[in-house]
Amino acid sequence: MLLLILPATYLHFRYLRRKPKLRRWRYIYWVFIALMVIGTLWYIAYGFRTGRPEWLSHLFFHLWLVVSISQLALSIGGLLSSLFKRIKIMSHAMTCLGIVLAAFTLIITVMAYMIGNKRIEVKEYSFASKDLPEEFDGFRIVHISDLHLGTYGNDTARVAQLINKTLEQQGDIILFTGDLVNMESKEALPFKQQLKRLTAPCGVYSILGNHDYAIYRNFEEKQEQLADISQLVELEKECGWHLMRNENTLLRRDSAEIALIGVENDGKPPFPQLANLPKALMGLPDTSANGKPLFKILMTHDPSHWRRAVLRETDAQLTLAGHTHGMQFKLGQWSPASWVYREWGGQYYDGDRSIVVSIGLGLGAVPFRFGAWSEVCVITLKVKS
Repeated sequence: MLLLILPATYLHFRYLRRKPKLRRWRYIYWVFIALMVIGTLWYIAYGFRTGRPEWLSHLFFHLWLVVSISQLALSIGGLLSSLFKRIKIMSHAMTCLGIVLAAFTLIITVMAYMIGNKRIEVKEYSFASKDLPEEFDGFRIVHISDLHLGTYGNDTARVAQLINKTLEQQGDIILFTGDLVNMESKEALPFKQQLKRLTAPCGVYSILGNHDYAIYRNFEEKQEQLADISQLVELEKECGWHLMRNENTLLRRDSAEIALIGVENDGKPPFPQLANLPKALMGLPDTSANGKPLFKILMTHDPSHWRRAVLRETDAQLTLAGHTHGMQFKLGQWSPASWVYREWGGQYYDGDRSIVVSIGLGLGAVPFRFGAWSEVCVITLKVKS
């Protein structure tokens, strides 16, 4: 609300107030701002709070973004111009800067609306380890994360595209690292048949993300929240997924085996911290049949968990995570997510160990992606000589 009203007030007094010829435009401008304020209240009440924005709220969000950020850019340009008013060249340059930034905002927002909500990329990675059994050389992991199904309302066509792109990669296994919904389990119900289509020779395995614990919906009783989590757990099982909650399993090829470990969400406050690594590793042998250390793949939703605990408390060679979305904005190789997360998108190493962070397949509660496009990650395992 402040991003709409404060810059509008500044622009009114800076450029519009003392020009009689612009009186009609002043009225039109303030009627438009009033409508945007009413629209913002509607968006908060309907689109954002329910986590189910349809096309109209998607369109309004992008319109709001253009108006608020453009006004802010013009206001910053005006303020800088006032600061340098005694140096005419600088004063004009600052005004032009504000206009350029406003135009840049418009271009990015239009591209995000027209392309960002539709584009899906496939990112190919490889990971080589001397601990990997020969039988698993070339094993293809399809890693997806952060579907946030509540964002799509009942738009099964878009979710079908996401599922199709995942299946096209023909992975040996599909691993989902959490955030199936935005606020509550019923958001996933319209997409149950699509989720059932996800299959792979070695199965589909998943973990829960912070949104899957229904912490963003106000339940009157704790039992209601727990019941909602149980409904989501049951839905994933009905879809044929193997949901892992601080547990492990062995994947076998011929006589060889590797371990897959899945933990509950563990993020920095205020996100849930429910991972129990000792429990998740319980029962796993130290070595595989060939006498090498057992090769382990660990799934955790929040990538900050890797440095906080996974590297220190486990010997898992490969970790998969999601959560960051790359803040759904990336210019070149930079994203504002890098201000918050050391590992925010892509593949990272610590010695011979690695983490692959997906910036997500879905959109999240905010229907905007630019540069940080929706992605399916494919990781090919290799034996390191």
